[in-house]
Amino acid sequence: MTQYSLSIDGKEVVAGENYDPKQGIQYTAADGSELSITLDDVEVGDQLTLNPAQSINIFDSLQDAIDNAEKPTSSAAAEATLQRVIDDIDSSFVHVSQRRSEVGTIMQQVERQQDQHLDFELTLNTAQSGLEDLDYSKAIMEMNQQMMALQASQSAFSKTKQLSLFNYL
Repeated sequence: MTQYSLSIDGKEVVAGENYDPKQGIQYTAADGSELSITLDDVEVGDQLTLNPAQSINIFDSLQDAIDNAEKPTSSAAAEATLQRVIDDIDSSFVHVSQRRSEVGTIMQQVERQQDQHLDFELTLNTAQSGLEDLDYSKAIMEMNQQMMALQASQSAFSKTKQLSLFNYL
């Protein structure tokens, strides 16, 4: 049985474990991230180094897909390369979809603000129009009518206020 060890950043985290081709290498880091590797052709002395990709260029991934599409996938390395290209393209599309939804949300907020601005502008224009288009003679006549109605209601109230049951008897 072949044994393996796993080192992360030069620090050995798994040492002397037996490799089972059906189960592969399973490791869960302290931060909850998981590593699962299954290798078919493992020989004593083989080393596998994994480095996380810092960024993926979707155009480079598409070019890799085109380059590898016509190559035979009879070797494990060719299959792994093709699988990496497929994973890169999938990750790129997920990333593009996330950014597209973020932009859509921002655009909705901008449209909402724009609608509120237009409503406020309409209210201001209506108020300004009411002030600028005022017929002063008509406004004075309406104000005089309202003043006479106010004086009449005040007079009626003061007379009603002075009435009491004793005054009535």
